[in-house]
Amino acid sequence: MKTKILLLCSVLLISFTAATKAQTTDWEIYNTTNSPLVGNSVTAVKTIGNTAWIGTTAGINYFNGNSWTTLTTQNSALPDNHVNDIAREENGALWFATESGLAKLYDHEWTVYNTANSGLPVNIIRCINIDEDGNKWIGTWGGGLVKFDNSNWTIYNTSNSQIPSNGINSLTIHSDGNVWIGTFNNGIGVLENNNWMTYNTDNSGLQSNEVKSIAFDKNQNVWIASANGIVRVNGNVWTFINHAITGFSFQNVNDVVCGDNIFFASDNGVIEFDGTHWISHRADNSSLPVNDVRAVAMDDNQNLWIATAGGGLAIYNADGVALSIQDVQAAASTLNVFPNPANGEVKFNFTTTESGKAELALYDVQGRKVCTLLNEEVGAGKHEVKFDTNTLPAGVYIWWVRFKDRIDTMRLAVI
Repeated sequence: MKTKILLLCSVLLISFTAATKAQTTDWEIYNTTNSPLVGNSVTAVKTIGNTAWIGTTAGINYFNGNSWTTLTTQNSALPDNHVNDIAREENGALWFATESGLAKLYDHEWTVYNTANSGLPVNIIRCINIDEDGNKWIGTWGGGLVKFDNSNWTIYNTSNSQIPSNGINSLTIHSDGNVWIGTFNNGIGVLENNNWMTYNTDNSGLQSNEVKSIAFDKNQNVWIASANGIVRVNGNVWTFINHAITGFSFQNVNDVVCGDNIFFASDNGVIEFDGTHWISHRADNSSLPVNDVRAVAMDDNQNLWIATAGGGLAIYNADGVALSIQDVQAAASTLNVFPNPANGEVKFNFTTTESGKAELALYDVQGRKVCTLLNEEVGAGKHEVKFDTNTLPAGVYIWWVRFKDRIDTMRLAVI
């Protein structure tokens, strides 16, 4: 049922030094012009500590404050470059919700789930979340809600349950285990002990049935981002928040994240609520590159990661952006293979800035290891490994070198 493809042949890790400067400003902006960000239309951000996985309409990036990893359909088993959501398990496995199915990345291996090889009812996956028991809750576009317990697939749709809609925009898991979903056209659904409760414009304080995101703050208030403003639920009290309350204009709110302050992604920039005051961060009064903001996420340093539509990635912190830069500068560099294309002996060259264990291997384009050319301790400096390609069938191969925490890859054509 599962399709597994090794990642090792496909990761493209690019060192980007612009982020190594001291982070002292309250805004950092990354786009396709000034960084290896794969696309300027950013759709999702999943923070891990002080690093983040970034989903775009053109693929995925991982950014650790210093170096970037890029994953696309061309260099990995990612089923679609349009990534809608990202989740992470406790064991480190990453799950990507795409327009063409669900992808899992764990221990350098990909597992792709779609309608052809799993219990997914449709391939358009809008959101994913993971509960404390490791169950994956998957929101689909047109197929309802899916629960995957790593063996079984359970589907909740309008034909077999009281779920309010089959089109799901977002899902959040409360600390009590209840699953809250925001739907495209019928408000909010809450799944509790296999029973559904529905909140919509007819029976609650919602002002729009198109619910984009739901979050809970430290006081257990429910914050709802909708196509017509913000709603806060405190007990049984629903408070509608729009421009009349905040003092500035906005309507469509796409996402919400709760930290020390509450932040919202809107069609008119980032909205911040500090418990008393409402603050607007827009392109005309801040360094935000564009006003169309699609998602927000908070890291452990209270940096706000902001996904924009067309303006790339922005990071904001009123106290100064502090990225936890991981030292990967000792990784392999000056990657080269000659001749390329090859017919006979080739020379693989790479450089390390300090001593450590280096591994050099060759893979075919299907991710199968062909051979290991080097796996030993090396000193600082330039290194050369020779290989006779006459032992290989003609075709395209990927050679990769790993040194400490970094992997570099390059294609080799054998003729």
